[in-house]
Amino acid sequence: VLGLGHFPVAGPAHWVHDWLMPRRGPPIHLHQGTDVWAAMGTPLRAPYDGRLRYEDGGLGGLAAYVTVADGTYYYLAHMAGTAPGLASGAHVTQGQIVGFVGDSGNARGGPAHLHFEVHPHGGAAVDPKPILDRWVDEAIVYAFALATNPTATTAPEPVVAAPEGGPVVPRSTAPRRTARAANVDSGGGPAGRIFVIGSFLALCGGRVMRRMRARIATAPDDE
Repeated sequence: VLGLGHFPVAGPAHWVHDWLMPRRGPPIHLHQGTDVWAAMGTPLRAPYDGRLRYEDGGLGGLAAYVTVADGTYYYLAHMAGTAPGLASGAHVTQGQIVGFVGDSGNARGGPAHLHFEVHPHGGAAVDPKPILDRWVDEAIVYAFALATNPTATTAPEPVVAAPEGGPVVPRSTAPRRTARAANVDSGGGPAGRIFVIGSFLALCGGRVMRRMRARIATAPDDE
């Protein structure tokens, strides 16, 4: 969960560029987000710290809104359930589980997925696919940091200055990848990159276990 950075789905997922594609509704409309396909019940994460609001009804079914300080909100729809212990009005932190992938609303009976929208400053929705793609690249940076430092929580986000008068925006610089990682990435796209992230987190866990076994082996026998 920590190694996924801002990415909203805590598990293997894939998506295509379906922004403004026709949807039957009802009513017929243009798609205002990106559908992220993942297994039923996969945890959903808050992309940033913010205020949580749940709603249940309409095309989105059971959905979560995470609104940050500048009014930008992230809409996560078609959920199967909410996170235990959370209710509308709660403050959530980046990466906190807010729900689970499902098929509620007009997705009922179809493949489980997350309908994801981004509304900058509370305004109209923008194409979220480039944002999701960037978050996957950033997640690789987070995973490298965690794999090399098991005591880390999350890697700091590099920040670059925007043009004069504009907001400061985060940007990640992807580390050099091994040939194996590059092969996985080129073959699997975003899904391949998620696989790489999992591999680094597994490496992190393996290092911790080896250290624990070494300590147990060298510890004095109290009996």
